[in-house]
Amino acid sequence: MAAGDVSVSPRSRSGTSGLAAQPRGPLNLSIPFFAPDTFQYQRDIVRARRLLQEAGYGRDKPLEVSFGYVGPSGVQRRTAEILQGYLGEVGIKVVPRPMTFPSLLGLMQKPETVPDIFNLNNHSAYPDPDYTFARFWHSCASGGGTGLNGGFYKNAEVDRLIDEARGISDAAKRKELYKCVQQLITDDAPAIWIANPVTVVVHRPYVKGFQ
Repeated sequence: MAAGDVSVSPRSRSGTSGLAAQPRGPLNLSIPFFAPDTFQYQRDIVRARRLLQEAGYGRDKPLEVSFGYVGPSGVQRRTAEILQGYLGEVGIKVVPRPMTFPSLLGLMQKPETVPDIFNLNNHSAYPDPDYTFARFWHSCASGGGTGLNGGFYKNAEVDRLIDEARGISDAAKRKELYKCVQQLITDDAPAIWIANPVTVVVHRPYVKGFQ
């Protein structure tokens, strides 16, 4: 999965009008058992250029990657533009591939067809980490026609912890298991977390107690 982003540094945050926060790991910060001390990715242009040179890429041989995203989405189109700008700074050429979500989902089912990087939004339908981890990061979520683990990420320990946490009712125990899951996935770096958006709600002054 690639939520291609550009981690929301102070520079890129200006493009969100201040209505987003840089994530820490794969779990939305509003979901129970979110681990606030999860490592946070940062931009390091010098190191990125060095690593690309060590891999055999440079001005004479730029690295070219395709970026799949939902074309009608203004947010994802903007993400593509930001990716082009930021990755272009280190010598990576991003080729946008706008498409419908069903088309993107279809390409995600096979390693041979999935774009090099792609954008997925995670809207947690219910407040539990299992919704995110089982749908995006468990190896069983790869392929099968509707799998959202389009990066074909597989870590046996992550699978085991997700399965174990799902069957436990003790909140303290689940918290520890999910903390390990977040750390393992972040260490493996199968994706770049884009942003945790802030939702703006407008209501009349007489509306009280809204949450």
